[in-house]
Amino acid sequence: KRVIMSELDNRSWIDHSKHSPNNAMVYPRKYTDPHKEMIGATTFSGLEHGWGFKINLYHRTGNGYCYMSSMAEKDKIHEYLQSRAGDFKVNDPLTISWNPGYYERPCYGNAIAFGLASGLIHPFDGNLIFTHSRGLENLIKLLNQPELSIQDIETQYNALQKPYLDEVALRMTLFLGFSAKSGNFWDLQRQRAKDEHFLEQLQEIVEIKTDKLNSQLQWYWQQSYIRMAISCGVDMSKFNFPKPSDRDLEMFTAFCQYNQARNKYIRESKWPNYYEWLRTNRFDGKSSYEIFDELNY
Repeated sequence: KRVIMSELDNRSWIDHSKHSPNNAMVYPRKYTDPHKEMIGATTFSGLEHGWGFKINLYHRTGNGYCYMSSMAEKDKIHEYLQSRAGDFKVNDPLTISWNPGYYERPCYGNAIAFGLASGLIHPFDGNLIFTHSRGLENLIKLLNQPELSIQDIETQYNALQKPYLDEVALRMTLFLGFSAKSGNFWDLQRQRAKDEHFLEQLQEIVEIKTDKLNSQLQWYWQQSYIRMAISCGVDMSKFNFPKPSDRDLEMFTAFCQYNQARNKYIRESKWPNYYEWLRTNRFDGKSSYEIFDELNY
């Protein structure tokens, strides 16, 4: 409910309820074939009234259907999930609700909204974890500068977090707006994409003509948006693709090699312990934050 921020009268909330899901019906399900089903990635699928997800754990899967309560009846969503789970259902579906949006100024006075208290647009966005953990790092660095006043910390913290928060909102709205999926929910997303000129925004990102994204990770955002556009069948034939710098190309190459090695491990291991693989193989035990800091990213 974001009680503290409400009491402090923080009015920087950016509302996304007009176009974004505000409900998720979730349920656990047993594996039918663990060896084939267990992969190290979340499955995202477009459904009639929104989108669904499947997360693979060691002992079962976590599944859900995200939808807008104003456009879909809860009973119909429940019926659909019951039919999908079949005899492999562990428990009945439960409903989780939220108010889509985020605080543009999560640091307000002497209080900071962390985690879900700072905002949530789409549960799909796993990168939000990076946003919050990076925010904790930024706060620690600012608190270790005794010369800064509370006002200084508030200003600098919000400035550091804004690119991450804006990117979260931009990526999901672009992704949904380019989909060819049929249904009222998807019609709404495509109309929004047209009204807010999403294609032009995508072109600005690809051609690096925007300051909306964190420039320290420009190589990552650019390739992510290109892959997203390809998956949605977006025509990018008229885009002027810039030549990547040697440094960005090196980072992207390392990123691809890491994913190839991870996927090979998962594909060849009967019961892949993904986290053990990360601990022993990724960056020689260093965190991604430490690597970025060493590279001045």
